[in-house]
Amino acid sequence: MEAAGIVLTCNRNQVPCMLVKCVSDGIEGGFEEFQETMDAAADLCLEVVEKIVAGMGR
Repeated sequence: MEAAGIVLTCNRNQVPCMLVKCVSDGIEGGFEEFQETMDAAADLCLEVVEKIVAGMGR
């Protein structure tokens, strides 16, 4: 829901935006699984954003 608010606000103000989301909930639970999942998701999101930004300069 937070993402929807960001997108609506950007659209109303004619500001471009890009959101990258990931799922952080684990099936089995526990902090260790959560931390591993978040670390992997953060690495993947950073990789995707870097590729997008690098492509913008073309």
